[in-house]
Amino acid sequence: MDVSVVIINWNSKEFLRTCIRSLELVSRELRFEIIVVDNASHDGCGEMLKSEFPHVIFIQSEKNLGFSSGNNLGARRATGRNLLFLNPDTELIEDSISVLSSRLDCLPFAGAVGCKLLNSDGTLQTSCIQAFPTVINQFLDSDFLRERFPRSSLWGTVAFLDLGKSPKVVQAVSGACVMVKRDIFEKVGGWTEAYFMYGEDLDLSYKIQMAGCNVYMFPKQTSCITPGKALKRPRAASPML
Repeated sequence: MDVSVVIINWNSKEFLRTCIRSLELVSRELRFEIIVVDNASHDGCGEMLKSEFPHVIFIQSEKNLGFSSGNNLGARRATGRNLLFLNPDTELIEDSISVLSSRLDCLPFAGAVGCKLLNSDGTLQTSCIQAFPTVINQFLDSDFLRERFPRSSLWGTVAFLDLGKSPKVVQAVSGACVMVKRDIFEKVGGWTEAYFMYGEDLDLSYKIQMAGCNVYMFPKQTSCITPGKALKRPRAASPML
């Protein structure tokens, strides 16, 4: 299997249906499997998958494991050489999986790669690449300063200003859509389960780089839409308790 797509569901059945349809519509150039972990929402997604997508691997958790633990559970069932962790409220608008997988296979020292995330109105979600949190950038974090000094290394988002055809090495990519080499994912111990939700994507990107690999942002031909405007980024350094 080329890619295993792991999706965590929590009361998102309708989003999940749209997400899987988009995956199957645009991804025809490689072999992939879809694994859905339901985090104790019992919203009928299991019945929906059985009826409409019987080939999807479904795991019902009886407790809400959170984002990290749920993804680790799904990854343990995966057989792909690359793992794509994807939010259920995303919709692929082009063959992002094939492009991400091929780039992950050939980019120098690549451990993970992310794609361009768009709001439903087509605007860019700048949170899809981030800088590692420091005392300074957390203290100075404001939309005014980001707009006034967009090329500052404090934000880690300068790659947005140079969205050419070449992938960019970045500090961290969003966990809403991130593809990781399976062997690297296992080497770094997967998602850190101390993070229930929020901050875990920064942590994973950091661990991948500490293992000697690069994290890339690939903006061309790798877009997916998430509904509505992005919420203000949570403070990245602290897990939700």
